[in-house]
Amino acid sequence: MPTRRPKPPAATLTKLLLACLIVSLIGLGLYGMASSMGWFQSNVASSPSRVGKVAVPMTRRPVEAFSRLRREDWYDLNKGPDSYAWIDKATVEANPDWIVDLDQLKNRVMASNKSKAGLAFREKDFLPKGSSPGIIGGVPQGKQGFFLDVEKIPGLRFLRQGDRFDLIASVPKASQDSTTEYGLLMGGIKIRGNKPIPVNGIRQLVKGGEMIAITSNRSMTTQGGLELSSTYGVSRTNTNLRNERVAIAIDSEEAIPLTQALGDQLEIHMVAQSGQAASIDSTKINLNNLVSFPANAVEIKAFTKIEASHLADPLSNELRRYYFQPGDVNDRWLSNASDLIGKTVSRDIEPGYIFSSSDFLPEGSLLKSLEKNQVITASDLVGMYNSPWVGRYTNRTLEKGYPISEEDLLPINSALKQISPFQKLEIADLVDGSRSPWLGRVSSREIGIGRVIDESLLCEKGSRPSVSSGIPAGMMAVSVNSDSIKGLEDLVMGDRVDLIESRIFELKKSLVGIEISRALLASENQKAYNQVVASNALVVRKQDGQSVLAVRMDDVNRLSKSLFLNADLVAIARPDNASSSGDVGELIGQDRSDKLESDSYPLSNFVVTELIVGGQKTAKAFRRGKDE
Repeated sequence: MPTRRPKPPAATLTKLLLACLIVSLIGLGLYGMASSMGWFQSNVASSPSRVGKVAVPMTRRPVEAFSRLRREDWYDLNKGPDSYAWIDKATVEANPDWIVDLDQLKNRVMASNKSKAGLAFREKDFLPKGSSPGIIGGVPQGKQGFFLDVEKIPGLRFLRQGDRFDLIASVPKASQDSTTEYGLLMGGIKIRGNKPIPVNGIRQLVKGGEMIAITSNRSMTTQGGLELSSTYGVSRTNTNLRNERVAIAIDSEEAIPLTQALGDQLEIHMVAQSGQAASIDSTKINLNNLVSFPANAVEIKAFTKIEASHLADPLSNELRRYYFQPGDVNDRWLSNASDLIGKTVSRDIEPGYIFSSSDFLPEGSLLKSLEKNQVITASDLVGMYNSPWVGRYTNRTLEKGYPISEEDLLPINSALKQISPFQKLEIADLVDGSRSPWLGRVSSREIGIGRVIDESLLCEKGSRPSVSSGIPAGMMAVSVNSDSIKGLEDLVMGDRVDLIESRIFELKKSLVGIEISRALLASENQKAYNQVVASNALVVRKQDGQSVLAVRMDDVNRLSKSLFLNADLVAIARPDNASSSGDVGELIGQDRSDKLESDSYPLSNFVVTELIVGGQKTAKAFRRGKDE
C-alpha cells in the first residue's frame, strides 16, 4: 500500500500565501512606477486626427515686404504636411480671405511685412500678380516711385504703407503775390461757396500720394518709422534718423514740381488723408462732371454669359458703378450696362471690373469643347442661334473659346462616315443629310470621311447597291481569293490588270510513246512559257481577302480553268491613264497596241511522223523546218 505524504502544517501554508501577496504587491508597484516613467509607452507618436480640418499655409518666419515669397517661408520639407496649420473647416469658412490654395502663393511678391511666424496669408498681403520684387514693385500702376529723406518732410515717416496724403509747399513771401499754382496749371479748380478762389503763397505739390516703405541702412518696413525706432532701441540717435529714406508713389507730372521744391528748400507740409471709413450719412460725393461705368458685383467665371444679377450689388440690388474723373477714363471702357448683358466673358472676371470689348468672346466662338466629327448645335455657340455653323460637323477636335471658321468643318457634300464600295448613300452617311444631292446614289468605290463626293465616285443613276453595279457592260465578275493571284493584294479598287499564267512544258511528258532523238530531248526537254488568261480585267472590289474582278466574257473560261488547276497566275497592272470602267468598256473587242500576247505553244514547232520499218509502225518527232 503506497505511503501517504503528510499534509503541510497550516502555519506553513499561511506563510506561503503571505509571501505570494507581498511579491504581487511589489510587482504592481514596480509596474506603476515604470508606467509613470513612460517605459511601456510606444516611441511612435500618434498623428493627430485631421478629419474635418483644412490645411492653411502660415508664415514659418518673418517675411519682408516687396520680397518674393519662397516655399521655405511657408513649407518645411522635413515636416511635410505638418508644415501647415490644420484648422477646423468652419473656422476657415469664417475667414474667406485666408489663402488655402497653394497656387495663389507661388511667385507672389509681398505687399507688406509679415513680422512673425504663424500668420495666415491674405490676398491683401501681396502685390498684384506679375509684380516685380523690390520696393519699386509696391508702386501702384499709373504712379511713379519717389525717394526722399524723411527729414525733408516732417511727419511723413509716421505713415504706413497705403496711407494717402497731400504735400503742400509754403512759397516765400517774395512770391506770394503770384496767383499761379501747380494744381491750377494742371486744370484744377478750388471751390469755396460754389465759386473758384485764388490761392496765394501755397503750392500743392502732390495730391493723393501713397506711402510705400521706409528704409534705414539695411532695414525696411511698411509699418511706419515707429517700427524702425523700436529696432534702434536706446541707441537711437539723430544719425539713425538721417539715414532713413522714404519711398512714396506720386503721379508722373508731380515729380518735377516736388523735385524743384526740395531743391529750393521750401517748407513742405504733409497733410494725411483720413483712414477712417466714413459713414453713409456724413459722406457726400459730388458726382457732377464725373463719368460712371458699370461693373460686376460678383465674380464671373470664364465662358459665362453676363446676366443682370452679375451687375447688381447683393445688398442693395442696385447696379454697381464706379465714377472717374474724365482724364482717368480709358477710351475702351463700356459705359452702358446693356452693352454687357448677354455677352460671354473669355476669362474669369473678379468683382469690380470695368469691361471693354476685348473681354468678351466673339460671336461664333465655342462655349464648350467639341470632338472630331461632332455636330454643332446652337447651344454650343456664343450668341449665334441663326449661325450657319449649326448642323455642321467638325473635322477636328475644337477647344472651348475657339472661334469657328469654315476650315474647321467638314466640307459640304462630303462623307460623314466611311462609305464602302457599292453602298447606297443614306442620310447618316452625308454631311448635308437630307439636303445632299447624292442621297440614294450608289458609291462606285470606297469613300473616306470628309471626302467631297462627286460623280466620279458614284455609279450611274439607278444602279443597285451591289457589286454588279460596278461591272462594265460586256464584262462578267469573277470572285477570287486575293492570294491566289500574285500581285493582286497590292492593287486597289479601280485598277486594270492583265492576268498571266506561267507554265512549264516538258517534251518527254508531252510526247509519250513517240520516239525523240537524244539531241532533241537535250535541247527541248523543259521550257517555260506564258499564256494571257485575261486582258484588261478590272478590280471591282476588295474586302476580307476576297477580290472581285470584271473580265471579258471570252476570258472567263480560261481564268476559271487556271483557278481550278491552281495555276501560277500573276496580275500585271496597267497605267492609270485608262483606269476608269468606261475606258474598259470601250476597249472590249478592240485591238490595242499595248495588248499582251501569249507565247506560242512549244509543240507547234514539232512534227510527228509515222514510219514503217520491218513491218513495225514507229512514231518519230521532228523540229519543224529544221529536222524534217
